[in-house]
Amino acid sequence: MIRLLFLFYFSLFIISCSSSKKLNETIEETPHWLKEFPISQTHYIGIGLADKSKFPTDYIKIAQKNALQNLVSQIKVNISSQSQMVRMQKELNLKQDINSFIKIKTEDIIEGYEIIDTYTKGNEYWVYYSLNKELYREIKKKKIEIATEKSKVLLQNALESSNLKNKYIYFVSALGELEPYFNESFITDLNGREVNLKSEIISQFRSYINNYLINSTNDKISLDLVHPKSKINFQLMHNNKPATNVAIDVISKSFDLNTISNQTDFKGFFSVSINKINEIEIHHSIELALNFKTWLNEAHTSEFIKSLFEKINVPSFTFPIKINAPNFRISSIEKQYTNNSNRQDLLLATQDKLTSIGMKITENEDEAQLHIIINSETKKGSHIIGHKMYTSFLKMTFQIYDQKSHLIFSKTIDEIKGIQLSYEKSETNAYFNGKSIIKDQIIPEFFENL
Repeated sequence: MIRLLFLFYFSLFIISCSSSKKLNETIEETPHWLKEFPISQTHYIGIGLADKSKFPTDYIKIAQKNALQNLVSQIKVNISSQSQMVRMQKELNLKQDINSFIKIKTEDIIEGYEIIDTYTKGNEYWVYYSLNKELYREIKKKKIEIATEKSKVLLQNALESSNLKNKYIYFVSALGELEPYFNESFITDLNGREVNLKSEIISQFRSYINNYLINSTNDKISLDLVHPKSKINFQLMHNNKPATNVAIDVISKSFDLNTISNQTDFKGFFSVSINKINEIEIHHSIELALNFKTWLNEAHTSEFIKSLFEKINVPSFTFPIKINAPNFRISSIEKQYTNNSNRQDLLLATQDKLTSIGMKITENEDEAQLHIIINSETKKGSHIIGHKMYTSFLKMTFQIYDQKSHLIFSKTIDEIKGIQLSYEKSETNAYFNGKSIIKDQIIPEFFENL
């Protein structure tokens, strides 16, 4: 009996101890690194969380990514205070770009971290990362040394290459090698000189860009207003040698342009065809600018690197173009109620408008390239009895002939109304309105149709 009681109480003791142990395990289940964020003088720490209910398939990757971001946030990223770098940032307006870029890039290049522990509770999944600070510095130093040497080789290739496209790509690639560590100063020896490698690449690239020059094959470019269709040839040079296969943008508000080709030919020539003059003035210009977008996209995929080179101004060249205005001869028959008169209202209005936009007027038939003939007459309209208001109507035909007497423009307008206190004054008012139509409508329409 005593033996049975002993066995019973002993069993109760064992069960009690087991329950107590499980309770203690439950209490101690939450790891210490979650209760209090670890602080270390020798390691960077990163702890990340993911919700398994929200990310049932990717929760592990998401927790790891969050832990890595947490770890990276402890690594201080300082933009280089080297004077050359500061100057480059100021010139290219880069400070904001670099700050935002470095914060993202550090996460991509970090190595040497390890998983210390993981913890799961319900839908929570936690990851604990650690990175030895000394190891991080050693890895980073080695990578910077490798990037520096690769960049120097590419820069040297850029300086020595005779192919303009290859030179451009080498410059971009040289800076691209330094992209992951752009916050570093990169002070290094280059051909016996101590340089900041980033600034040196930008400086040499600018020299390369600024050595481009566009020349016109004519000392002065001029176009005939009446027949403006013309091909204008330019030549792109680099260090006094023809620059081939370079894209050029042509900009002008004054002309309807057509580029003969998208880039310079094997002799550096680039042609532009002017089909139409959009604004009637004597002096115009067109602007030609180098376009390296295709080369840049081929050289690098990083939007950050491409944005740096896009902010470096490329050369543009403005060329004045003189419009050869034709000599106009003007004649008119301006009748007063079907009777011939000596008035020249419409002739003078036409002459005034043409001279105001730089056209030349001549009375010599042999000197005139264009001949304007105006025919007009008025007729009486209604008279409102008791109101002393009289109406006149003007009919006007405006025609332009070339030197071969071919009609190249014709416009007829009926019943241009004039209202005044007498027929004489209403006729004058009709002619006044006719003058406005010539200046504001007919002549602009003629030049628009050229």
